This record gives sequence, structure tokens and C-alpha cells, in this order.
Amino acid sequence: MNLDSAQNNYKLTVTGYTGDAGDALTLRHNGQAFTTYDQDNDPWSSGNCAERFKGGWWYQTCHDSNLNGLPDLGTNTTSGEGIEWTKWLDPYSLRAVAMKIRPQVN
Repeated sequence: MNLDSAQNNYKLTVTGYTGDAGDALTLRHNGQAFTTYDQDNDPWSSGNCAERFKGGWWYQTCHDSNLNGLPDLGTNTTSGEGIEWTKWLDPYSLRAVAMKIRPQVN
């Protein structure tokens, strides 16, 4: 995982996923700039994904994951506004999340 500079809107690059929760970043978030309410950097032509899904993230059109969504909305299959990792628990909003990243050892 790599984040580009502020000048490039913190563009996300994801490679080499490992884990048992499913890869909910590579397909729809890899190569995307970070989008917020006031900085619409996603390619969604119908609006701003951060505004629609209640949190900043590396959206495409719009997400397979959103760890900055609203906490604990329960099993809402229509809103997509919760803390989501769809490759693991779809549709389900998590109460809290911690994203932990460790450096790659060569």
C-alpha cells in the first residue's frame, strides 16, 4: 500500500493483499485519489461519494470498502453509509475499525 503526495490528492496504490477478510481495496479503490466532502476527486459523475456515503475515502464509483463511514448502522442493505468492508461482511456496518499497516520486508 502506498499513498501519493498531497499534490496528487493522496492517490492510493494497493498491491500484495494478504489476510482473511477479503481484498476490498484493490478492485475499486486502487489508483484513486482521496475524496472528501469539500474535495470531490472521485470519478462518479452523479455526485460526490464522500458526501453520499458519509466519509472521506479512496472512492471510485463508489466503494467496496469505506472505513470512514458512519459507525454501527446495522444491516442496512441500501444506504452503504456505514463502516464497510464488503468482501468480509456484506451488507453490514461495523461499530469500529482500526486499519493497521506494516512495512513490507524485502
